[in-house]
Amino acid sequence: MNNEFVTKFIDLKAKYAGIHNKFGVPAFSINKESMLEYRFNLTPQQVHFAMFLYYSGPTQLIQIGKDLRLLSPNVVKLGNALIQKGLCQKASFSTIRSVFLELTDKGKEAVRVELKAYAEVFAEKFNKCMSSDEQEEVLSLYNRMIQLLSRVFNEDK
Repeated sequence: MNNEFVTKFIDLKAKYAGIHNKFGVPAFSINKESMLEYRFNLTPQQVHFAMFLYYSGPTQLIQIGKDLRLLSPNVVKLGNALIQKGLCQKASFSTIRSVFLELTDKGKEAVRVELKAYAEVFAEKFNKCMSSDEQEEVLSLYNRMIQLLSRVFNEDK
């Protein structure tokens, strides 16, 4: 089993897509004890929010709203829900005018556990249909695609 391939694939997809969509894996194939929805009674939107913070690190509320295309009241509501569950906190360098949110250690570990569960399911699926050489080839092409897309989107700035 080539776990490095799967881990990189999951990390790249989640990091660059910016979307937590369960990576196309049916929920019934994942161990429910590892899923944020079940462990912390989160809504899909709250899971998406936590995943965003996991990959972006401490982020200003205004920027979260822009990146996730949410209105300010919704950002505050989602952030407060994660704060109440101990998964998120205001960053220590937040000010009255500029509030930053970040995952707590508990929140980071919870996201890691869920990503690991998805990686295990993907590893099984990839290993059934691709050789390790094919997996390396796909990863290489995927990395190249991400590099190209990154250049395209950075030219717009």
